[in-house]
Amino acid sequence: MQWKMLLNGAVGAASLVISFSSSAYDVTTFDPNAFFTTGGAPLPGEVDALDAAAGITGFDIERFEDLTLEPGLTIEASGAAPTSVLPGGSLISEPEATWDGTLSLSALMDLVPNQPIVIRHSPGVDAISIGISGFDHSHELVVNGQNLGAVDSFPNYQPSPGDNGRSIYIRVDREAGDPVITEMAFLPDPQLANPNGDFVRIDHLATGLLPPVPSLSAPLLLVLVALLSLVAALRLRHQTH
Repeated sequence: MQWKMLLNGAVGAASLVISFSSSAYDVTTFDPNAFFTTGGAPLPGEVDALDAAAGITGFDIERFEDLTLEPGLTIEASGAAPTSVLPGGSLISEPEATWDGTLSLSALMDLVPNQPIVIRHSPGVDAISIGISGFDHSHELVVNGQNLGAVDSFPNYQPSPGDNGRSIYIRVDREAGDPVITEMAFLPDPQLANPNGDFVRIDHLATGLLPPVPSLSAPLLLVLVALLSLVAALRLRHQTH
């Protein structure tokens, strides 16, 4: 993996942003302590600062404040089938776990039976980001079937105080020319020893399409060719005099 370290001036020098490339994906992580100054609910302006730093202002954001997901999203969690309408009781109010608002999605991860968290988007996006809380085991991040590693090994990961605190904010971007992101999954820690599984929280799920890279239209290309030809002609004329 190739790692890159940046200081994000939007929220001050304390905001350490680390990104790395893993094959077809660029992963950027954010330390929750750089944005949320208390162990409780977000204060005014803190969520906006995170959005600006993560580059998700204007993205579609699922805030998990009601049971109906944003269009295009389905979630498979706690052993239930994929759904666009979450089951009652899956949203909980724990101020230390929320990344916006007052609620977050609680999900049970387990090995027997296998209970991952699988987030799907149709028709797919260029970038997806998510806030996760209560990750006190080596649960693994998988995007479009590619395992990107254990979340607790990522830079900016924070052990969850009180078990349900904010752990890390993660953004994943596809690289140019690769398929859009249609699936993000968290697989249970292969060494999970807790017979009751592990309850985790997710929140502030952002999805977005990035602006296309501008290309030269045919008329502009002709103008560019004409200008280059003119420059070449002027140089030749200068050399012959």
